[in-house]
Amino acid sequence: MAETTREMVVRLTMDAGGFKKTANEINRQIRNIDSEIKGMGGDAGKSKLEEKLGLQQKAVENLQKAVEDARKKLNDADTDAKKLLAAKQLSGLETQLTNAEAKAQALKNQ
Repeated sequence: MAETTREMVVRLTMDAGGFKKTANEINRQIRNIDSEIKGMGGDAGKSKLEEKLGLQQKAVENLQKAVEDARKKLNDADTDAKKLLAAKQLSGLETQLTNAEAKAQALKNQ
C-alpha cells in the first residue's frame, strides 16, 4: 500500500512538472514584458499590454486544461488515496486558475 501511494505521488508530481514548467515560462515572459514597460518609463504601449494580455490568456487556457485533467483524474480515481491526491492537485489548480483569470481581467481593464 505504501509503495502504491509513493508511486502515485511520483506520477502526480511528474504530471504537474510539465504544467509547472509551462506556467513558469509564461510567468517569466510576463515579467520580461513588465521590465520592458518599466524601462520605457512606465508608460506601456498598447502592443505591450496586448502581448501581456495574450500571455496571461495563454496561462488561463493552460490552467483550464490542467483543471479539466485533474477533474478527470479525480473521477477516475479508484482508491481513497488516489482520490485524496487528485483532490489536492485539483484544489491547487483551481486556485491558480482563479488568480490567473483575475490577472487577465485586470489587464483587460487597463
